[in-house]
Amino acid sequence: MAKACLKTTFSRQISVDFRLTNCYHIVPYAEEPPSEYWQILAEQRRQALAETLKENEELYTELAGVKKHVNELESKVKDLEYFAMMYTLASKDDSQL
Repeated sequence: MAKACLKTTFSRQISVDFRLTNCYHIVPYAEEPPSEYWQILAEQRRQALAETLKENEELYTELAGVKKHVNELESKVKDLEYFAMMYTLASKDDSQL
């Protein structure tokens, strides 16, 4: 997530530098952050949520494909086990002749 920087001056004429980071900490030099801080913070969180939702959707689709592939492989395994059993039985019958 990109860092955003907002400089502002409060009633006491103190210049404050608010840095939004992954932890959403602010430099504690002022009593109350300006409304722009909350707007930037909300936008960053909205963007992070949108990215997360998109990633979750992609993972859900990928998982569905993987489950389908696993089911197909399990079916093939059952078929191969059946053919292996039939081959074993046929081999035993041939050796007895």
